Order: sequence, then structure tokens, then C-alpha cells
Amino acid sequence: MKEINMTKTNKIIYWIATLWLALGMLSTGTLQLFKMKAEGAVAPPGVYGITKLGYPIYFLTILGIWKLLGVVALLVPKFPLLKEWAYAGFFFAMSGGRIFPYRSR
Repeated sequence: MKEINMTKTNKIIYWIATLWLALGMLSTGTLQLFKMKAEGAVAPPGVYGITKLGYPIYFLTILGIWKLLGVVALLVPKFPLLKEWAYAGFFFAMSGGRIFPYRSR
């Protein structure tokens, strides 16, 4: 695989964006894994939101574990292919989170 040279500014921007995404996925993954309540959420990621969409509650555990593993994959150095799959998984989780509430109306 070809190495890409990044300037210091690009590295800082990359890590800020990566940490921002990782923090968001870590928080929602933890909420889903432990089935906690999320107050004031527009589309609650908890039990209420998942049952309203018609999914079983154990789906939260699966999503939570996948998100936490994705965060680990993003923050561990090297393994570019694993990072690519983690980004793809986050994209599918977030785009599904935007699309499925409209499907259930």
C-alpha cells in the first residue's frame, strides 16, 4: 500500500475529526450497550427508539459492541484496511439511523 505524506496541519485536522467521530461513536455505543436512557435526543438510540422502529432490544447490544470495536479500530495505529471497514460501518450505522425513522411512519 502506498504511503501518503501528510503535512502537520493535515495530521492535526485528521486526528481532530477522528477523535470527534470516535467520541460520538463511543458515547452512543455505550448508551446502546448498557441500554441507558438518552434525555433530549431527537432520535433516541435507546430501548424506546429501537422498539419504536420495530427491532428487537438485543439489536442494541449488537450495535453497541460493533461501535465500540469500530472506535478501537480507528484509534489503533496501522491497519488501514480495518480503519476503512470501521469508517464504512459507521457510515452505514449513521445513514441507517437517518433513514429508518422515516420508514416506520
